[in-house]
Amino acid sequence: SIHILFSIVFLLSSTAIFAQTPQEEDAFLLAKNAFDDGFYDVGLTLFNRFLDNFPASSKAQETQFYIGQCYFYLKRYDEAISQFNTLLSSKAIADFAPEQEGGVYYWLAQTNFKKNDFSKASDFYQKLLSEYPKSPYHQQAFYSLAWCLFEQGKFQKAKEKFSEFKNKFPLDPLVQDVDFKLAECLYNLKEYAELKSHLERFIKSSPGIQGLDLIKFYLG
Repeated sequence: SIHILFSIVFLLSSTAIFAQTPQEEDAFLLAKNAFDDGFYDVGLTLFNRFLDNFPASSKAQETQFYIGQCYFYLKRYDEAISQFNTLLSSKAIADFAPEQEGGVYYWLAQTNFKKNDFSKASDFYQKLLSEYPKSPYHQQAFYSLAWCLFEQGKFQKAKEKFSEFKNKFPLDPLVQDVDFKLAECLYNLKEYAELKSHLERFIKSSPGIQGLDLIKFYLG
């Protein structure tokens, strides 16, 4: 894409470009384009450079938010957590745009999830759900909270949360995955009669479903 080409050209001639003192908006868009195109290492460099050049920018907090995400996608989880915690302690999240509302909690949760700290991840998912009910991250956080409960061996609570997800978001593409997780919850809870009924309904409502071998295993 043009974004990718622009990012590569920038890397090859970054000194020359910055010698021309680019406008603040162009500098931010350059970093954002690199991020959107999946060049997180490039994006990280450009976002940090943006802050160096425009420390008083109105986009400084948004830039710090993207830096945290760059660290996440680069699997530099400790640095991501540090970045998001800095935003959290600065109370900057109160000024976030609606499309990013609750994002700091979400990415802190996601990062702790990646580190297998499911207890901390659960806390941040729950905070997002409680404090930002209209957040664009709401549905994913709801699903991930149920997953965290499952990973902690809290199968009854996970079952309840996955069931609640199905009821609240029946058209979400994750519903099929939720049905599998519900089956695992019921299996671990030794609720075999309910498991059999659940799987029979699942097969009937989802013909041609992937993972049929797993369903047969549970039915067996």
